[in-house]
Amino acid sequence: MSTKEGVRELAIYIHLPFCVRKCLYCDFNSGVYDREVQKSYVNKLCEEIDWTFEERRKKNPGKDIITSIFFGGGTPSVLEPELIKQILCKLKENVELCKLNTEKDLCKPHEKDELCKPEITIEVNPGTVEYLEPYEDPLVEDKEKNIENNIENNIENNIENKDKGIEYIEKTMDSAKDESKEDGKPQRKNKLEYYKAIGINRISIGMQSGSDEELKTLGRIHNYEDFLKTYQMAKEAGFENISVDVMYALPGQTFSSFEKTLRKTAELSPPHISAYSLIVEEGTPFDDMDLDLPGEETERKMYVSVGKILKEYGYHQYEISNYAKDGFECRHNSVYWKRGEYLGFGLSAASLTYDESGFSSSSRKNENAHSACETDGSADKTDGTTKRIVMNYRYTNTGSMEEYLKAETFEQLKAFRKEEEHLSMNDCMSEYAFLSLRMNRGISAAEFREFFGRDLEEVYGDVIRKNERWRLLTVSDERTVSLTAKGRNVANVVMADFLLDEEET
Repeated sequence: MSTKEGVRELAIYIHLPFCVRKCLYCDFNSGVYDREVQKSYVNKLCEEIDWTFEERRKKNPGKDIITSIFFGGGTPSVLEPELIKQILCKLKENVELCKLNTEKDLCKPHEKDELCKPEITIEVNPGTVEYLEPYEDPLVEDKEKNIENNIENNIENNIENKDKGIEYIEKTMDSAKDESKEDGKPQRKNKLEYYKAIGINRISIGMQSGSDEELKTLGRIHNYEDFLKTYQMAKEAGFENISVDVMYALPGQTFSSFEKTLRKTAELSPPHISAYSLIVEEGTPFDDMDLDLPGEETERKMYVSVGKILKEYGYHQYEISNYAKDGFECRHNSVYWKRGEYLGFGLSAASLTYDESGFSSSSRKNENAHSACETDGSADKTDGTTKRIVMNYRYTNTGSMEEYLKAETFEQLKAFRKEEEHLSMNDCMSEYAFLSLRMNRGISAAEFREFFGRDLEEVYGDVIRKNERWRLLTVSDERTVSLTAKGRNVANVVMADFLLDEEET
């Protein structure tokens, strides 16, 4: 949450576009690159972090605090873990990580009396977290060498945060020395143990299916047994917060085989499960194949079964595709669904932030969006009741590795962006509404007024009443609007009703 009191909470996404091989259904920006390219990419990404926060400090006198970091891909666990540490240290040099969040619901019950820590997630795939060669632990190397390597090129006017970065590195290494040595020998056996030592506290494992045949069809590099080994390694490394990804509506998949996958996963009792249907994206190998996909009715039955089956095992649905044990909802993704502020670093990474020039008179996707946007207001142009900053500026980095690596300045990197968009107030209200509907908590009328200074009924009354009549939406006594079970089956249709034209409102 960003407020007008000067504290701006940030979620950070780090895109690591590296794979062992690309899956047949994947349309993400990812591929196979050698180690030298991986190292060059991480060095450039660290430069992007420096450039971005240097500019933010010049434009915004307020204080940035990171509440979550998400390493996604690709397969982040393909990289040498030292490169993950390099990125984390660079972030800590530039900005403070939250110690106590302003939103109480972010404090997880299992942390008891500890101050809330930032949620730091890394996606891993089975088969990529084991060391294949003897492991030399960089955390037990000479402290001065590590500090020098991780603070070089830091901006000169950020002495306070530089000191915090040094302090963090020293504490991490001291702790690592205490925990990792026995008779002077490093004891870490795999990347997961390394991740835990450097502060990562959440693991997201891409299982996808419990059927080896289905995994082979998807082009995955692992089998179910590999997943079980990775899951057990994560628990042995000390991770309490583990998420498992499951896919349905796969080629050749039956309802019975999906139910078997789901129950096997739930019986392991990971705190969080994400369940997504396969979407055959244009340009992927699947797009050119004659696939034996389940029918629409079977796919709908699979989706409905997820909530029912997982409820038997103590999970609750909190978002259309996400289920958790109490207190383990994904904090990072919730920032997206609540339209909080987030910064993305790396290829094709998207950011949503606030531009002081205000809102555009219409949504403008540009080829020259660096100019100040036309305004019909600002975060303060309402009836005076707004309490939160409305994020009105989105941009997406270049998807070209060549362009990304050759950028020598922030201006060059910005010139390579494939999209920049100054949002209108209607854009922001529309996004807030349909993203909120993804979550079971729905659209809060009180929160809507806090953001936009408008009454929800004034803007969306007709839309809400229409969908209530069709039993697709329900309105609580607290004036919270959410999808019904029937509405979740046609969620995209309902959400489309909340898109506002520029001439509306």
